[in-house]
Amino acid sequence: MKLKNKHFNKMVFLPFLIVFSIAIGTLGWYTIYQRFFTDQGEVYQNWKVDIGKPTQSTIIIDELGGLGLDGELYKQYKYDSESIKRLEKKPYWIKVTNNNIKIVNQKVTDFTDLFIENDIHAKKNKRTLLRHPINLNTNCYYYIKQNKKKPDEYAIFVLNPIEKKLYLFENYL
Repeated sequence: MKLKNKHFNKMVFLPFLIVFSIAIGTLGWYTIYQRFFTDQGEVYQNWKVDIGKPTQSTIIIDELGGLGLDGELYKQYKYDSESIKRLEKKPYWIKVTNNNIKIVNQKVTDFTDLFIENDIHAKKNKRTLLRHPINLNTNCYYYIKQNKKKPDEYAIFVLNPIEKKLYLFENYL
């Protein structure tokens, strides 16, 4: 009887071990995928800011250089109702008020002017910016993140919960 029980343990343990290994491996690859190959993973890797999981992301203007990764990038992310509520509750947001709206608007304008300064794509970028305006009002939130190692590199995050959009402006030097 004892011999039969040992054989049964091996028959149960081996398939369990295989299934468990496959589950752990799949979870590991999924975690790696989420961390490095998704929009929220990319933003987190670059700026250490959690933007949640958007339903859609659109690169509006990409003026990044080759391997040096210098230049500017403007992206918009869209969210569903629940995701935007979770994102709105993040602790890093600063509420846009009547007192600071001019300052935030000036920072966004200064950034978008970088796209127009480039002689090669200036006209195209100006048309693109007009088609994809940044709707900044007192219902919005903002956050400016600077790279500690390279102070000239920064990102401007503008969250508009009414539109369910996040505007992201990234500057790399």
